[in-house]
Amino acid sequence: MNITFSHPLYGLLLLLIPLLWWFAAATTDWRKKLLRSVLLSCIIVALMEPVGLFAQLRSTQVFIWDNSPSVTTAQQQEARASIEQKLAQLTDSDNAVVIQLHPSQQDFPVSTLTIASQSSITDSSSSLSMALELALQQIPVGEMGAITLYSDGHATDSHWQSAITQLQERNIRLHTVALQSRSQTPFIAALKVSDARVTQRVKVAANLAGDVSLLNVDTVQLSLYQLAESKATTRHPLKLLARSPAYDINDSDSLPASLTLSFVAPQADFIPVLARLENAQDGSPLTSDPQQQWHDVIAIQPPLPLLHIGDSSAHESLERLLGPGFQVTTQQPEQFQGVADNALVLLNNVTASRFSKNSQQRLLQSIEQGTGLFVSGGQRAFVDDNFASSTLAPALPVRVPPQQTLNQDSIALAIVIDSSGSMMGDPLRLAKQMARLAVQKLKPSDQVGVVEFYGARQWAVPMQLAEHAELIERSIGKMQAQGGSTLFPAIEEAYFGLKNVTARYKHLLVISDAGVEENNYRQLLKHIVSENITVSTALVGSNQEGEQRMVDLARWGHGRYYSINNDFDMVQLDFNAPQLTPDEIYQQDQFNVSLHRNDWWPKALTPPPLRGFIKADKRLAATTLASVAQQPLLSSWQYGSGRVTTLLTEILGTGSETWSDWPDYGNWLARALQHTAQQQQPYQMTLQRQFSQLRVDITANQANALPPQLSRVSADGSLITEPLTRRAPHHWVAILEQPSSEAARLILQQGGWQQFAAQRADADLHAELQVANWQKLSLPALAEAGQGQYWSTVSDTLLGQSLQRQQGQRAVVLWPWLASLALILYLLDILYRRWPASWTRNGRWRVRK
Repeated sequence: MNITFSHPLYGLLLLLIPLLWWFAAATTDWRKKLLRSVLLSCIIVALMEPVGLFAQLRSTQVFIWDNSPSVTTAQQQEARASIEQKLAQLTDSDNAVVIQLHPSQQDFPVSTLTIASQSSITDSSSSLSMALELALQQIPVGEMGAITLYSDGHATDSHWQSAITQLQERNIRLHTVALQSRSQTPFIAALKVSDARVTQRVKVAANLAGDVSLLNVDTVQLSLYQLAESKATTRHPLKLLARSPAYDINDSDSLPASLTLSFVAPQADFIPVLARLENAQDGSPLTSDPQQQWHDVIAIQPPLPLLHIGDSSAHESLERLLGPGFQVTTQQPEQFQGVADNALVLLNNVTASRFSKNSQQRLLQSIEQGTGLFVSGGQRAFVDDNFASSTLAPALPVRVPPQQTLNQDSIALAIVIDSSGSMMGDPLRLAKQMARLAVQKLKPSDQVGVVEFYGARQWAVPMQLAEHAELIERSIGKMQAQGGSTLFPAIEEAYFGLKNVTARYKHLLVISDAGVEENNYRQLLKHIVSENITVSTALVGSNQEGEQRMVDLARWGHGRYYSINNDFDMVQLDFNAPQLTPDEIYQQDQFNVSLHRNDWWPKALTPPPLRGFIKADKRLAATTLASVAQQPLLSSWQYGSGRVTTLLTEILGTGSETWSDWPDYGNWLARALQHTAQQQQPYQMTLQRQFSQLRVDITANQANALPPQLSRVSADGSLITEPLTRRAPHHWVAILEQPSSEAARLILQQGGWQQFAAQRADADLHAELQVANWQKLSLPALAEAGQGQYWSTVSDTLLGQSLQRQQGQRAVVLWPWLASLALILYLLDILYRRWPASWTRNGRWRVRK
């Protein structure tokens, strides 16, 4: 026997025992000193919490017999014989228990337990993990024991990690013996379904297993059916969704690793499906056993939320073009309110003047955080309003050169306005309006001045820069009709004003009703023209006699003559002389379109010719997805955490007019938008089932994410809100009670964002005879984890040592016994002190002190 102490430092208190004898030196009764010393020693040793380790020869042996249908009958009998042989080797002091996975007609000579069915897949299902858990319960805590597992490893579940942990903590050895499994008819071992939204193509891959020699057919195929759930919970095929290509098994000795098929998601919903292997010649199932078919639930995600920034008139046309796969929300560019929960923003033929700089900066921030941006447009967006030089330009995967080089040289304009008494009424009003329009056409860097004459002449507006157009127009508006008409001095005054300024082009505009004095205007204007100053005239009112005079003045001044009789005759004067670059970047013709990147487009997709596109340069890091005339048409690149794609033509307009009759136009555009949209979901949801318990882990992919809301779709279709427990700043967990026989259907949402998740019934279980070799429980690894031995055949099970009595140690806690002894000694001390030491003469007894 060995003794260990949990708190050995309390043993230092034993050094105080001699002090008891020293303080009690006056007492002559040594028995009393000894009794109290032993009592105090028991208390101190009890505080040290001693544990006694006693040798033990008795052990508990547990045998797990896998007699499930997956094991051959011969191997079951050999395993049974081996177990009976080992039971005979045990002594009477040993305890033995046999656990069998299925009932047997023959009983063992020891206690026998049977694992009940825990799955609704089939009545013949079995669970090795539950057998291990039950085996651990048969070995008392603190005692030695060993578990021997006879199995082929075709476990119907994989929940044995908890049992392995307990084996290691309790130092119980686990031995494994491999049994031979019987050949299995080909079956679907696993079904993988790609994530897809409504109208997208759902890809399904079935991993196959089994012995192909057991088939009596030449070709096999995979078929997928949609099921209908009835009130009686019976499931029956509703319609065929897709079939895989036929596979000829005569050309191979084994089945293919997988068969694949695909179908278009009909709607955003949870679709119950049935997958089965069929004879490709007549469509009959390979097996009549309905339990050999694969039942599952496919979650079709909701439509992709798309924010359309553009004219509201294009909303309905865009919805019809894209179909139900997109949830389109339209905002006017002037009323941009943010991206919100949309995964994609479509900037559709929007000019920079309509989309403010602040709105563009907010959109850029959303793109850097993961939102996708799709920019499309023609001459209106990329050229006329110079969108390529806007705030969004650095985020575009293409560089659009300016359409024209405006060599707008400086202009100096002097306006001479007749404000004499004859201009009273409409003539003066029309003259003021025409002068205002002339000022509005000037650039802020141009120069302007206004001279009025009414018998005398004066500068109503001295020559100055046109940067304060409102003040200039206000001064013009203050003019009043008065005095006589003396034009000649006013033209001279305006000429002197223009002569003293520096400008590339100089103009003099005379506005009058032509009721002016006679003078040598021709000589004056000839001199003005020699100074490179042009003179134009405008006749206001209906003075037929003065019309010829105004025409002559304009002709002599090398300018133009305008006749303004009313508001409808008003014209806008343009004194600029722009020069266009010879290269037009908006190309118009018939252009053939070439598609690139086959992972974006189906191979059979061929777009018709295009009528117009914007000529641009692709940036170095961008990818060209479609081109015309060796120029990029559709380009894309990564910008921050988001993706930006540009289509250099109108989605709905002149450039793509020939695509309106193209049947695949909507599909082509939808695929481009889907690849551009935000790929990373705001939240990631994973499901893990263990029998009737479902664990849901939710992780936020954004730092500032709000807690989401989790809802479960019950069997009757109602939504049940489930509580979430926060385990970390961006991690939430929900533990749900979900019957194994029911599929799990969950909806995660935050604001307008939604995500569907589904898991088939008994997702953590396999039916008997439907466990592939690559899904088997590794018996060597299991024995290594259990610190035991592994035997590849029953005949090699040399388990002598493991089945004999194993000498071990049994732990016994001693401090309660010491505490009880201390209590007894305390009572004895009281009794000893009360016991009479001697009798007095008067018959009384004297007590010890």
